[in-house]
Amino acid sequence: MNPDPAYEGDTVTITVYSEDDDGDNLDIGLSYTIGSETVSLGELNNVPSGSSRTFSLTDVNAGVIELDAYSRDPYGERGTDERSFTVNSIKIEGGIMLPNDPMAGDELIFSIETVGGVDYLELVLEDDVTDNDERTSMGYTAQTYPFKVDIDESKLSKITYFSYILWCTTPQSLTLKGVRQRDAYDFTIRAWKGDHYEDLTFTREVQGDVRELIKVGYE
Repeated sequence: MNPDPAYEGDTVTITVYSEDDDGDNLDIGLSYTIGSETVSLGELNNVPSGSSRTFSLTDVNAGVIELDAYSRDPYGERGTDERSFTVNSIKIEGGIMLPNDPMAGDELIFSIETVGGVDYLELVLEDDVTDNDERTSMGYTAQTYPFKVDIDESKLSKITYFSYILWCTTPQSLTLKGVRQRDAYDFTIRAWKGDHYEDLTFTREVQGDVRELIKVGYE
């Protein structure tokens, strides 16, 4: 089996070896079962005795996969073999978001560890963040949404660092004086691999606006 270990979204290659005592050519077939679903991967005909052939399972789902292989000689005699293996879920092993309770206008820093050959990360933001992002009207470069971060998918395990500027026009959840304006925000990191994903959510207050820290006076 390759790769080993396997993760959801992988293409898994299974190698089947067959041999006939009389040296006859064989027909080789393979099927697999995951949950209540059984899928045939087809049959290869006239395979020389003592040789191997490969079958592929594409975009596998997490779970235990049961394999059922068979070989059949020209006289209808069959040999069978059953094996199983586990397909692991992709994972977000850990993450850090700083500052802990940002102000509107702060730069948010993330450190995210993923396992399973993840393709990319997405920072999922609430509508109050994206709908109130006025950086273009204030003369700054537009921010593209959804906010995506590429990962080196060739590495099974990876720590990724990235940042996002929470624009100063984001509605506060708490004022600097601690007055509640809305619920705390969810900042969700979504790790994608094909159509499979795993989430990690940070719930944080957005307290105050960095522009409130600007002091104007005379010297």
